[in-house]
Parts: sequence; C-alpha cells; structure tokens
Amino acid sequence: AAAILVLGVSDAITYPLMQAYISEQSPPHRLGRALITVEYSWAITGIVILPIIGWLIGEMGWQMPFRILSLFSGMAILILAFMLPPSHAHSKQAKGSFWRQIGMIARDRSALGSVLVSATIFIAAEAYFVTWGAHLARDFALPPERIGQVAAGLGVIELVGSVVASLIIDPLGKRRGVIAGVIFFMGSLVALVWLSRSLWLTLLGMGLVSLAIEYSIVSTIPLMAQQRPANRGTVLALGAMAGAFLRSATDPTATWLLERGGFLAAMALGFLALMVALALLGRWVEERGTKPSSRALL
Repeated sequence: AAAILVLGVSDAITYPLMQAYISEQSPPHRLGRALITVEYSWAITGIVILPIIGWLIGEMGWQMPFRILSLFSGMAILILAFMLPPSHAHSKQAKGSFWRQIGMIARDRSALGSVLVSATIFIAAEAYFVTWGAHLARDFALPPERIGQVAAGLGVIELVGSVVASLIIDPLGKRRGVIAGVIFFMGSLVALVWLSRSLWLTLLGMGLVSLAIEYSIVSTIPLMAQQRPANRGTVLALGAMAGAFLRSATDPTATWLLERGGFLAAMALGFLALMVALALLGRWVEERGTKPSSRALL
C-alpha cells in the first residue's frame, strides 16, 4: 500500500511539472498541439500497454511490470538530464511563497475560471466513467469479457478525440476549442438519452460521449497553460488538484444516482456540471497568448 501511495504522489507531482516544461519549450502557436500530443499516451496505454501488463502478470508475476516500468523510468530520467534542453525561469516569474502565488491566481478571474472549467469537466467525465460498465452489466446483462471488449473500443475512440483536439485547438483558439468541446459533450449526453433503447444504440451513444470526454479534457490543458506563463506550473498543478478532488467527490454521488435513478440520472449530474463549465467559459475565461490562427497545420 505504501508503494502505491508513493506512486500516486509522484505522479501528482510530476505530471503538472511535465506539462509546464513542455509549455515552456513549445512555440505559442503550437502550445496546444504539443501538450495534447503527450496525452495520446493515456489512450495508447489502455489500448496497448495494459494488455501487455496483464500478460506479464500472468506469465511472470505481478512484480515484473513494476520492474520494467522502473527501467523505463530510469531511462526517462537520463534523457531528461542529458538530452533535453534545460528549463529557465520566466522573465516575469512571480516571487514569493507558494501560497502567495495561489492568491495571485485566485485573484485572476480568467486563470481561476480555467481551473474550475477543467474541474467541472472532470465531474461530468467521472460520472460517466464510474457508471457505464455497471449500466451495461445491469441493464443489458453484458458479461465482464464483453464489457472489456467495449472498453477497448472506447479506448480507440478516446485516442481519436485526442488527435482531433491536437489538430484543431491551436488554429481554433484554446478558449473557443474548449467551448466547442463542452457543447459537443452536452450534446452527446442528450443523444445518449435518445439512444438508450437498445444495446447497439447505447454503445453508439457511449462512443460519442467517450469522444467528447477525451477532447474536452485534453483541450483544457493548453487553456490553463496559457493563462499565467509566469505561474504556469502552479496553475496546472491547481487544475490537477481540483480535478482529483472533485473526481473523488463525484464517485459516490454518481454511484448513488445510478442506484436510485438509473444511468441517465448519473448523466444528468454530468450535464449540470457542463452547464457550469460553459457559464465559466462565457463569463470568466479569456483567450490569452496567441490568438486563433488561420495558418496551415504542419
């Protein structure tokens, strides 16, 4: 248990720092593509890596995947230390304590709004993630192996969502790109209500929702990253922290709604969260940094 706790803490620390480093090394007009391309790894892990890990556990024991991951982690440290360009402090880097930086971000309505938008999108996503499998098992009597096959298919769709976001977020603009994603997410939840009449129609609706979730989540990362370049790491860390907190609060709530009102009741929670996100995008969040560009995609 202690080892798992250490892994979780290290991931929570490393991921926002990695995003801030990538943002620092990326030209402003390619910030979105650079950050979102890294997010391909989440979908690829579900499609390719997890089956390999399952095979390793079955053939060589549960410790083998951790040994291999440790080896690759060591290689990554060497690459970061000796091959990648160094990180430099921003020319307008805010001075002061961590809490002073938090206060500065809290007083910046656009930066705070971008963090809250990311967190509310995570509410909608988590309400779906923790209930869709139980919905298929309970309402359509799908066995675990079939649900696993559905999960693999949804993983491919999520990868498509990341690719689409990486291609359009910079030319469209980060704020407008996230607005488009939230509206698409809301529309896919409404479509799911009408499609929940048979198994195949439900799976079609779930595919739309999975596409919308992945696009919406990854699109918020460059939006947060462009808000305060001098405090970029802190903004991204706040986004990760707020998302993790609200996800943990959403899990029991969505499960309770599933038991009391069914799958669509849980999706209604997600829809309400997206309404809040859309209101924040409309009233608080600004497009900062590079303006939407019409230049060709490279």
